[in-house]
Amino acid sequence: MIHNILFSILLSGLIVPMNTKIKGTVSDLNNNPIQHAKVAVYSLPDSVLINETTTDERGEFKFSDLQSVNKMLKFSVEGYDEVSFRALPEQDVKLRK
Repeated sequence: MIHNILFSILLSGLIVPMNTKIKGTVSDLNNNPIQHAKVAVYSLPDSVLINETTTDERGEFKFSDLQSVNKMLKFSVEGYDEVSFRALPEQDVKLRK
């Protein structure tokens, strides 16, 4: 019985990351949302472009069909410094001018 419970807990821990989305917001240093920022997802370690999108009017973006494991995100928009870092399931990004 205990083995079944432990197996169920372990199995549920493995299933949850498979459904993870990459999502977040992009704003400036004053917390103003940045619209139309390009958000690109690259695979690691080879840095091959997988997908890209732009932020909406609230500065939000979402990749519902991608996991964050072994991915890098690159954020860019005219007038701001480009930023890139390892992907997390959820992130709030601040861009500098």
